[in-house]
Amino acid sequence: MITVCDKFIWESFGPSWIEAVERAGIQYWVVVALDVETSIAVAKYKVDHCFESPMIANETLSAIHYHWGSDHWKKRTWDKVRVIDAIYSYGFHVIHSDTDTSWFRDPLPFFEAHRNEPYDIMISTDLTITFNPINVTDVEFATDPHMNINTGIYLLRQTSSGKSLLRGWLDVIELNPAVGHDQDGFNSLVRGDYFRGDKKYGRARKIPSAPYFSSAFNSSIFVSLLPSSSFANTYTFCNAASYKRLGHDLYAVHWVWGSRTKESKIQNIRDIGKFLDRPEYYRPRRLLSFDLDHLKMPKGFNQLADSEAEDMIRFHLKSTLYQLHQFYAAAAIAISLDRVLILPKFLCYCSKNWYKTMACRINEPQNAEFPFVCPLSQIIRVQNIQNGFIISNWSYPSPSFPRGESEGEPDLSESKSSNSNGTTVSSMEDVIFTRNFSVREYSFLENVHVDKSYREDRIEIEVDASTIDALRAIGVIAPLNVSLYNSSFPTRNSDFKSFEHLRKFRKRRWTRRQRNKKGRAKESKMVKANDEGENNARDDEGAVEVERGSEHERGNERKRGNEHERRRTLASNDNDTLADESPILPVFKPPITSSSSRVVFSSLPLTDVQLAQAFRPIASRKLLHLKNPRAMFQGFQDPGIEMQFDAAMRNVSSKWCCRRFNSFELTGLPREEPLPIVPVLMPYMGYGLQGWRQGGRGREKREMREGARKKRF
Repeated sequence: MITVCDKFIWESFGPSWIEAVERAGIQYWVVVALDVETSIAVAKYKVDHCFESPMIANETLSAIHYHWGSDHWKKRTWDKVRVIDAIYSYGFHVIHSDTDTSWFRDPLPFFEAHRNEPYDIMISTDLTITFNPINVTDVEFATDPHMNINTGIYLLRQTSSGKSLLRGWLDVIELNPAVGHDQDGFNSLVRGDYFRGDKKYGRARKIPSAPYFSSAFNSSIFVSLLPSSSFANTYTFCNAASYKRLGHDLYAVHWVWGSRTKESKIQNIRDIGKFLDRPEYYRPRRLLSFDLDHLKMPKGFNQLADSEAEDMIRFHLKSTLYQLHQFYAAAAIAISLDRVLILPKFLCYCSKNWYKTMACRINEPQNAEFPFVCPLSQIIRVQNIQNGFIISNWSYPSPSFPRGESEGEPDLSESKSSNSNGTTVSSMEDVIFTRNFSVREYSFLENVHVDKSYREDRIEIEVDASTIDALRAIGVIAPLNVSLYNSSFPTRNSDFKSFEHLRKFRKRRWTRRQRNKKGRAKESKMVKANDEGENNARDDEGAVEVERGSEHERGNERKRGNEHERRRTLASNDNDTLADESPILPVFKPPITSSSSRVVFSSLPLTDVQLAQAFRPIASRKLLHLKNPRAMFQGFQDPGIEMQFDAAMRNVSSKWCCRRFNSFELTGLPREEPLPIVPVLMPYMGYGLQGWRQGGRGREKREMREGARKKRF
């Protein structure tokens, strides 16, 4: 088995490919290095199944120029064919595997079973369906030259026609350098007129009642296709789960027919536990996981026809947004507690495709069943979520680590000084905290490289049933029974039955905002009164500014007063307890202790500061598991932090695609639909369950953004 790679492919997939083939029991593998850097990297990996075939020794390349469809990428695909041609000339049967392939079992017995068949080559396809019967693992029974061939996996047998096939394949690029990559050249050569109407090589001929066809350029060369259930792609493995539905043996997954980015492929391989990361990746300090609450799929959903696809799309969008809003709350809690977030298993009810879907499936209207576990690229921009992000100017230290121990957090012991009375104080005014947000795949805890102590040191936090019922009543959490077309939580204007419903909803929301604004003004006066006794000069100045300033300025003054009180409390308390700045106090039943394995969260949703205080007793536990994060999180207390976090979440947001051309042209609906992670509506719990706030203190954020824009220009 041969895989051919240069330094960029090796860095992304090489070690993971080797580990996968060895875990599958394959011992006859060889890595062919196309450059010196790859040879050195393979040698450092301490493997001897390799040799060097330098094809690009004189090329100066960068990762910027390496991506699907680039000139460099196309050249490397043809280098693979040249390497296979050289090895084949020594008399070997050759099994070729692209490096972005995950192997599950040794394919040699499968190929040996067809030793006496006339096939010269058995090769994988881009099919999203197999026509093989249930419980029968064999070559594709419906092999036909109409089917698009993928050159990621193939067996080239030593036959009299094999050398002619390789020679003809290489002649394609020599005679026509503009042909593209090796796969286009092979399809043109073997399928002829069936591939994009290319008549240069004639037309392939189907052999009646046989699972193979004769190639277009040489009728003595026979081609058979591997079933897309056993030699799968991203769609048939993740979306359709063909091997499970049909009872076929799974040999390998070639990570195509998903997103074209390298990061998406890496994420998919991580999800199945076959990607090899650096050792430190498997040793995060603290973790946070959570359960997703799902909408109930309507009866008969899988039987809906393509003519009813719009109903399927609408439910998929509602369900996806509902899950993403829970992810938003969990991510906010994770960064508030300074923990690494374990992603959940998102469920999809409609596939994402770059040109169209049929009954929410790709190419075939009944080749998958819903729901399926989403490949992350279906709903999130994987590259951005993998990179994580940093929130600067965080207003309090990490509750999960001793001070100075968390990355990006200063050691406050160096910031201590003595005042005139000899009392040691902390100069918190000069301390700036940061928070890093990062994630792990949903299968992280089951990975063989992860220590079992993470699973053992686990505590589950469940929300009290009465709190859940109260939040269901206002639509923060979906009701138990949600209809297909009219869920109780609106996500965007098109979700309302009519413009009149939308108008009434906006009027109610405006009334609630006015009520909440009065409540915030009252709270501002209370904060001012509480601070007067301890800091007269500052509070007097603040009172004048509150009276004369705008609403935004009053909010800033309140924030400064709260920040002063928080820092004063932090400096004086030995146990680093965060100051409570809200009339809503967290209540836990039973009380949290270090030995608890399950606790009940009995409180209205809390701010990030309140959560950090409430979870401090269990901060040392390696894994916190939340049963319903959206019922716990109210929002960020600091509008500046909230703005940064929301901006980062929007950068992670993706979109769904695509409606059929005739569908969006006739109905006026967009071809693509956004999947915003930041909720349009968030419950504002500070003044009771009746209140709503938009976009997390939307007015304050807009004014801060406008002020920053004016200052910049």
